Amino acid sequence: MLRRRSVKGAEIGVEDFIQTCHNLRLDCLDFYQRAFASADTAYLLGIKRQCLDLGLPIGYLGVAFAGDDDFRRAKIEEAKSAVDIALVLGAPLIRVFGLHTFETEGRDPMLAALGRCLREVCDYGKEKRWLSLNI
Repeated sequence: MLRRRSVKGAEIGVEDFIQTCHNLRLDCLDFYQRAFASADTAYLLGIKRQCLDLGLPIGYLGVAFAGDDDFRRAKIEEAKSAVDIALVLGAPLIRVFGLHTFETEGRDPMLAALGRCLREVCDYGKEKRWLSLNI
């Protein structure tokens, strides 16, 4: 059975989170993109090394979409950055949390916008993955 742990809202650094998960004998780590202090390759490789040394594979890197068109544009760029970070960390996927709707909004426009966002991020990921395989 895969055991995972979330520390949503906790004030804990990534390195301490990794050690805590190891101490709890968890099987896998999932990160939210905002958890990282930097997208610098050397920093991310240090995180990856700590996970590998403790036998904790990275399951996914999470990022969310929500808000109006301008906000979604920024989130698309964050998701593309998450693809880049996931490649460095060796995470097999990113998890994109979808949009939400309110009673006053229709689901169809929301789902159409989400589909456009996901397509753009998937196309970016496909290109990056292809490039990483051919280096």
